[in-house]
Amino acid sequence: MKASGSRPDYTNNGLLYYLFLESLKDYEKFDCNYFIGFCSAANTFKMCKKIGMKNVFTFPYSEYKVNGKPIYQNFPDGATGIQVMIGRTDVAMDILTGKKVPDAHL
Repeated sequence: MKASGSRPDYTNNGLLYYLFLESLKDYEKFDCNYFIGFCSAANTFKMCKKIGMKNVFTFPYSEYKVNGKPIYQNFPDGATGIQVMIGRTDVAMDILTGKKVPDAHL
């Protein structure tokens, strides 16, 4: 999965969980033990943490500037930057399929 997004009227219906689950099936099929993600929205970041992903770096939106002026600010969802995440395929799969509680560590 390279990117996903949805219109506001389609949020909170489990679509992102489904897309993650389908991607994880491919990761397992090709023996990928780890995967990374870039979260630009606050809810996506929360969802990634729920499936056991860990934040490794943040690109703050305040640092994206044109002629010295920030171009991204005051996001309605409270997002503060692009969150670079890493997760284990087996852990995320177990959490999404209900085999494990979402407190796993890398």
